[in-house]
Amino acid sequence: MVNSTIAKVEGDPGFVTIAQIYFNGISGNQSAIFGTMGGDINFFSNNANGVTLGSNATCKALALNAGVFSLGTTGNTLTINGPITGTATLGGHSTAGITIGRSNTAGTLNFAAGAQVLKNLTLLDTATITLGTTLSLTAGSSFGTLKIDTASVLTTADFLTLRSDANGTARIDSIPVNGSGVALGTISGKITVERYLPMNINWDSRRWRLIGAPVSTTGAPTLKEAWQEGATPTPATTSATSVTSIYNPFPTYGTHITNGAGSTNNGNGFDAGSTNNPSIYKMEPGVGSWSAPSTTGSPITNYGAYMIFVRGDRSIIVSNPYINTTGGANLRVKGNMNVGNVSKSILAGKQVLSNPYASSISLNKVLYNGSAFGA
Repeated sequence: MVNSTIAKVEGDPGFVTIAQIYFNGISGNQSAIFGTMGGDINFFSNNANGVTLGSNATCKALALNAGVFSLGTTGNTLTINGPITGTATLGGHSTAGITIGRSNTAGTLNFAAGAQVLKNLTLLDTATITLGTTLSLTAGSSFGTLKIDTASVLTTADFLTLRSDANGTARIDSIPVNGSGVALGTISGKITVERYLPMNINWDSRRWRLIGAPVSTTGAPTLKEAWQEGATPTPATTSATSVTSIYNPFPTYGTHITNGAGSTNNGNGFDAGSTNNPSIYKMEPGVGSWSAPSTTGSPITNYGAYMIFVRGDRSIIVSNPYINTTGGANLRVKGNMNVGNVSKSILAGKQVLSNPYASSISLNKVLYNGSAFGA
């Protein structure tokens, strides 16, 4: 166990601020609890049985040479101010956080299987980091946050997910912008954004939802790739399965999108419906009337938002209004994030718009023709 106060060591001609901590235990997992930490301290994780933080910690270089360097289960934050090296992994937790220090090109974050989750990931000014494995930011009432400061760069390698559940959804914090509204921090690569829709076994949970996709038009997925999870359209209302299948490739995710009875519109990507009525509508900007899209193979960003009748996830039987086996539906979309100021053209007449960001927003920050919303 490390349980001590580490301070600067005074020397000549000034302060000697480099210390080395080697985790070399051989008899089991080591617990690392720190008091006040000052100066630059390099961590060397050499214990094949792993190391577990029991407090917040700050290091300069982090050498992951063996085992799993776990952040613990008590809400600890690890701040890394230098390079990450080695072939071992980090162990995340839904209460834990990682901060990449200012002006630090840290390298790559690799997380151990079963521990690929954080509450918060923060990049301070001019920090750079790349994800080398899957990572999720936690959902819930104490949801996670991704924070990107000025001149910092996060390369996701398409590995990052913002989780959502009945109690809350992870988010991206506001990224600083310049005078022209251009984001000063960078997210390179796609992020998967979830949106959990609470359900129950009563018929009134099957309802229309107005929902959009907070992703850029560049590289946007199709309706099928996103809200149908890329599934093969169900040929019959009884084709749904609760286990993994071609009709439900990722159980608990996605929903059925119908536009026609039975298999009559499978060719356009629609699932089998019990009636001819569509379960999804879009509005042509300025027209003001709702109509069903002709296919689920079109980019989800073709329209600002959709009215979609959500019955539950893809395990439910469409024709039975009382069946819901999971208690909820989780829709997700994987794409490039909108950052900086986003402008939308407003046509005469009616149109629908959705929040373009993977975060809640304040209408006080929304401008219409240069004036505050509602002014």
